[in-house]
Formats: sequence, C-alpha cells, structure tokens
Amino acid sequence: MPSLPKPGGRYRAPYQFSNEVVQEFRVSPNSVSAESGRTGGAVVNVVTKSGSNKFHGTGFYYLRDSVFDSANPTLNIKPSSTQHQFGFTVGGPLRRNRAFFSPDMISIFFMSPRLCDW
Repeated sequence: MPSLPKPGGRYRAPYQFSNEVVQEFRVSPNSVSAESGRTGGAVVNVVTKSGSNKFHGTGFYYLRDSVFDSANPTLNIKPSSTQHQFGFTVGGPLRRNRAFFSPDMISIFFMSPRLCDW
C-alpha cells in the first residue's frame, strides 16, 4: 500500500467559509440524532448570513510570514514559510423585500518547506 503524504500542519478543509459570512455555528458531538447519518466524530452545522435591503460588503487580508517567527532551537536554519489569505463579501437586494444575494470569495496561498534530515 503506498504511503500517503502527511499534511504539513496547514491544509485546506473541504468546506471553508470566510469569517465574514458565518452567522453562527454549532458542533454536535458523537451523540447526534439519526438525521445526521453515520458520523465518526462530530457534526458541524454552519449558518451563513443572508442578504438585506441595503448594499454592504467587507474585505480582508491576512499575512503569515516566517520573518515574524522566532527561530526553532532544534534547527540550525530558519526555514522560509509564507501564507497569504484574502477575500471579500458583498451583499444586497436583487428585488426589494423579495430576493437577496450575499456571495463571498476566499483565497489562500501558502508555501511551507519540508526539511530533510540526510
């Protein structure tokens, strides 16, 4: 059986919501009802924000860079690692008091080196 690569500590979840669009979330432990089906650990329910009669929007940018990290005492070198995360939300009415829109976009770019001990 081939070995699968191990995640390097940072990886993308299958469904990832921007913090800007989450209205509420609920984590149900293993003792969930039958409506959730077969679950191994827990069920996470996420409720997103809905549109409104006013146009609105937000934007964000997050930077994580190894320049700001302290040195690892067990390594002789300081590996380079960067992560850029940005996105936006926008919302408003399609038809007043009837139909609304509220899309979002999130993008993540990261570079995490793998160290080899020869």
